[in-house]
Amino acid sequence: MRPRRVAIQPDKLWREDNPRHQSYSARWTELLTRDGHEVVPVDVFAPEAFERIRACEGFLWWFPPLPFPRDAAKRIILALAHATDVVLFPDWKEAWHYDDKIAQTYLLHAARIPMPETHVFWRYGDAVAFLRDARYPLVMKLAAGFFAQRVTLIRNRAEGEKWARWLFSSGLSNLHRPFRRLVLKEFVSLWRRHARTLDVSHGGEEQGYMLLQEFVPGNDFDTRVTVIGDRVFATRRYNRPNDFRASGSGLLDMDPAKIDRDALALGLHTARTLGAHSLSLDILRHHGQPVITEVSFGYEAAQVAIRPGHWRGDALTWSEGSVRAEDALLEDFLSRLPA
Repeated sequence: MRPRRVAIQPDKLWREDNPRHQSYSARWTELLTRDGHEVVPVDVFAPEAFERIRACEGFLWWFPPLPFPRDAAKRIILALAHATDVVLFPDWKEAWHYDDKIAQTYLLHAARIPMPETHVFWRYGDAVAFLRDARYPLVMKLAAGFFAQRVTLIRNRAEGEKWARWLFSSGLSNLHRPFRRLVLKEFVSLWRRHARTLDVSHGGEEQGYMLLQEFVPGNDFDTRVTVIGDRVFATRRYNRPNDFRASGSGLLDMDPAKIDRDALALGLHTARTLGAHSLSLDILRHHGQPVITEVSFGYEAAQVAIRPGHWRGDALTWSEGSVRAEDALLEDFLSRLPA
C-alpha cells in the first residue's frame, strides 16, 4: 500500500494509572507511523480544522458519549460526509444516532431489526394515555447516557405518570442519584483533566419526550455483540444483584461456548443492514429469539481486547486469539481509502 495521509483528532479519556485507560488515536498514530503513513493531528475546534482534514485522504476520530464533544462531533462528521470526499471513521451512518436512544429506536424500526416493543412520545397527553392502559413493568430510558444510569423500571401507572410530569415540565438529567454521586463524580473528575479536548460542562436536562420500552423478563444477562467489519466479538454481561440491567455491571462471562449463534448472526446482519463498519449491540432473548435494545459505534477498546477470540464472516468461523479494536478498525479503514 502506498503511503497515506490521515488526519486524526486526539482522544484520551482515562488517567495513565487507571487500567481502563484508552486512546484510540494514540494506537492509530503508532500503527500508521510505523507503516510509513503520514499522520496529521487536528484540533477540530480550531478555525483551520476543515482545511487540514480536506487535505487528507481520511479522518479518524473516536469520541465519548458526553454532550461535549459528542454533539459537536456528530455535526462535524455530518458536514464532512456531506461536503467532502474524505473517508471517515466514524462515518455519518455510524455517528448520527450515537448515544441517542430515540434515533436508534427509529432506525431499528425503519430497518425492521427485531427489538422489544418501544414507544417514543412527544406529547404529554399521548404518554399519559398510553400509561393508562399499559402493561407493567415498563423500561423507561432517557435518550442519552451510559452505564445504565439513565434507565429505570416503571412498575405501575402512578410511577409512569410521575416520570411523565417531570419529563414534560422541568426535565431530568439522571434517574439514579446514588449512582450519579458515586460513579459519575469519578468520571467527571477524570474527564476534566483533559479539558483541551473534552468539556463536561456542556449538559442539560432531558425533556419534552418519553421513551418507553417493553420489559423483557427472564434475562439474567444480556449479550454484548461487537461487530468490526466481518469480525464478531461477544460477551455475556450479567445483571447487577437485584437489578434488571447488565450495562456497567462488570460481571462478564467471555466463554465463547455460551454465546448464542443467532445473537452473533443478528449482530452481523444489523451492522450490514445499517451500513456500519463498527457496531456494538446489546441483545436480549424474547420469546426464544434475539432482540436488540441498543446500538452504538463507540465502545471501550479493552472490552474487545480481553476476549479470547472472535467469529468471522457469514459462517461465523471461530478465530482464536485476542484482537485490539483499534487495529481492526484501522485495517478496515485503510482498505476503504481510494486506490
